[in-house]
Amino acid sequence: MINQDQEIGQHQRDAVADICTMIRARGLHVNQPRKAVIRALVGQKQAVTAEALWINIRLTYRISISAVYNNLNLLVKEGVAEKMVNEGTKSTYRIKPDFTIHGPQSS
Repeated sequence: MINQDQEIGQHQRDAVADICTMIRARGLHVNQPRKAVIRALVGQKQAVTAEALWINIRLTYRISISAVYNNLNLLVKEGVAEKMVNEGTKSTYRIKPDFTIHGPQSS
């Protein structure tokens, strides 16, 4: 099995660690499926569908599509990610561009 941490750079590893720290600080658990979704989403250069993320994660980790959706929805709810609803196509997700461990930056 490929270690997902080896496939992402230091900046992305730091982002994964920051997100996990924030989630734990809010009293939520960071289990392996959740961390796999966070790693995969942080590693994306552009917004991605849940299905594409699931396919990517399944290359190295056994996870259900429902676990991917549940974790994406939690990340959206916690202000880490955003869901973009596109007419005629599937919704896409990405880490919020202004996300910091303290929440979105104010302009």
